[in-house]
Amino acid sequence: MTMQANLAYDISQDSAREGFDSSTSYFSSNDNKKEELAYLIGKEIDAEIQPPLRDISHGFTQGLTDLIYTSSKDEPFPTRRQALDYFDQSFMQRELKRVKGNITQYTRDALGAEDESEVNNLRRNVYRQIEKYSLGSLVDAARPWKQTPLEDTISLNYLQPERVETTLTGVLSGYKSVIQPALYDDISARIKERSPAIAEKISPYLPTQTNRLNNLFSVTEGVTNYQEARATFERQLVYEALEAAGFDKSRAARYLGDSLRTLNRRIAELGVEEQAKTEERKQDNVVRIDEFVQRKLEPDKPAAAVSEIERFQQLVREYNAKREAEREKREEKKPKQRHLRIAA
Repeated sequence: MTMQANLAYDISQDSAREGFDSSTSYFSSNDNKKEELAYLIGKEIDAEIQPPLRDISHGFTQGLTDLIYTSSKDEPFPTRRQALDYFDQSFMQRELKRVKGNITQYTRDALGAEDESEVNNLRRNVYRQIEKYSLGSLVDAARPWKQTPLEDTISLNYLQPERVETTLTGVLSGYKSVIQPALYDDISARIKERSPAIAEKISPYLPTQTNRLNNLFSVTEGVTNYQEARATFERQLVYEALEAAGFDKSRAARYLGDSLRTLNRRIAELGVEEQAKTEERKQDNVVRIDEFVQRKLEPDKPAAAVSEIERFQQLVREYNAKREAEREKREEKKPKQRHLRIAA
């Protein structure tokens, strides 16, 4: 999920800037990343709407990819301070849920406390953090007489289904003159029905800080010790900042709000350079994703099609021929069905 959700958050390597400006968009339109994101979105569209014509499917994919890319263009890369604050709140929320609000158990698991005196000393700090992050309802979950429905205090940013429906309907309208009215109405109905599901599925791809941080946090799943989880989270944060900056440490430091000296120290302490080398080795052993996506998104054109309109017309003819064949099969079955009823 982390890789998928961060595709739209890639940072352009062609616009180096001096200093860190939180109002500046570090949004990228990197073609390879955008094609990979389009492929992922296209899979969701095919699963939910199942467009009968490949060209319409491609149009839907392009429309929603552009929607994702333009939804949060002014989101800056999260600084280290923002990211670690997010981690502290997310970790405490997740682990308190896991131990059903038992603060003593949380203190033992997350903070490594063993004897009673150490647990009692650390519990004070835990209570202060619970108050800071407004997580009292999670603690009440351990007390049956105070139990209330638990709600996430941190959530993803979601696209409104109406925006998805408007985008897809707008794309479909461009094909109205070249497809059969019944087919047009059928696709329109599917768009209206499935837009909420599509919005939910592609929302994690939104290039917002909340989504990015949430997916960074997902790498700590199953880690119950606070220090270990924090190091894992920060290692991923620093690596993604380096990757986004084209492994230019000066730029990565600006994105994270750090000095170059601080970044170099954290890279050494967290073992990020070894992680980067490992990722590079992985890339040497896989087919380039842009070539794979290109094959998916640009199928061979029919030999007889010399223009887009002619290609549409050929696809429509094939679709109509298929429907006619199905109708003939149904007609052939009707006399047999009547005969069976009479015999019965």
